[in-house]
Amino acid sequence: MIFLQRCRFKKNILFIFISVVFILLRVEGGENTETIRIRTEGYAEGPSYLARQMALAEAQKNAIEQYLLSILSEEYLKYLSPLLNKASQYLKSYKILNENTVNDKSTVELDVELDDELINKDVTTLLIPRVTDLPKISIYIIDSHHHPDNKYTEAVNSYDVMEKKLVNLKFSIQKSNIEINFKKSEIIQLIEEGLNGKKKMAMSQDSDVFVLGINQYELLGDLSNNHVQKVRCNLTVELFQVSDGKLLDAFSVSASVQGKDLTEAKKQSAEDCALKSIQRVITCSFLSTLKNKKNTKDVNLYFDGFKDKKMIQKVIDYLETVTYGSNTQLILETINRTKYILMFDGPIVHLIDSIYNNPQLKNKIVVKKVIDRDIYLTISNEN
Repeated sequence: MIFLQRCRFKKNILFIFISVVFILLRVEGGENTETIRIRTEGYAEGPSYLARQMALAEAQKNAIEQYLLSILSEEYLKYLSPLLNKASQYLKSYKILNENTVNDKSTVELDVELDDELINKDVTTLLIPRVTDLPKISIYIIDSHHHPDNKYTEAVNSYDVMEKKLVNLKFSIQKSNIEINFKKSEIIQLIEEGLNGKKKMAMSQDSDVFVLGINQYELLGDLSNNHVQKVRCNLTVELFQVSDGKLLDAFSVSASVQGKDLTEAKKQSAEDCALKSIQRVITCSFLSTLKNKKNTKDVNLYFDGFKDKKMIQKVIDYLETVTYGSNTQLILETINRTKYILMFDGPIVHLIDSIYNNPQLKNKIVVKKVIDRDIYLTISNEN
């Protein structure tokens, strides 16, 4: 043991490439699989009969470290030493590409396949206590039906289960405002549009991450016996970054329940699916907001309940003037919400004061709330 303490380790990372390949394959149970491979090298000095093993361990550790640096900033690595010290546990497989041991010096080059899901889960567990500002998550879960006139209904029980669990873990959870910003016919259309439509739904939210879940049910087994029915719920979950509508993750889970009451069995299977999805929702939401810090040079302007679009344009024109020509960009427009980005890196208070001090706006526009660099505006009740 004393001799091992004298051995010198050189962390000579020759990082050649990191390739993240997302292979979305339909497999049994509806799960998505990801393959992440990294090529890396480890170096160690010590007695010849141990040097190779030490270099191998160093290469494995280097592979994990390189992956971590691809999903979060270097400042967080100091909290992740427990994970790095057991690097071999996070490898699905590895292949030795080259190795050389001469005069008590060993170099090993590996092609490593990582268990990124396990890494992400443990990173989240280690870092959540270190981060005070957890992401805000909005959730919208619906039941899918075959009837053409009523394709979707909100799955309130699924939301309640997920909200309770996440709130207990100190996350800020809110029910989505989808049904406020969109008509039901529009919601169905947006979902059926695929990613582009769901992106629009995500960007209408007030949160950091938007979770969209769709429950689908199927009856299993012999249905001739009406006393007992077996139901399987298949829940498809998609997570989006609200700021730009980017798809962060997509996966599916399933659960089966047997019972005499078909409605109760469906409800229980849906709740079981919601519980199964929570860990991945936590991991993806936490890591995405950790990596993607808000742009402090932009201001998000939310216009809620503006029926007169000319009034919105009047506010935009005025703010561009008082910020000396800052540009704006239309991001979202629904029946109840319009969102602009104002490319302005000055103080928020300047914008608020400008609105209240403008005689043409102060009696018509109300600043409903201000969160960081998000300004929510609405029409005055007196107007």
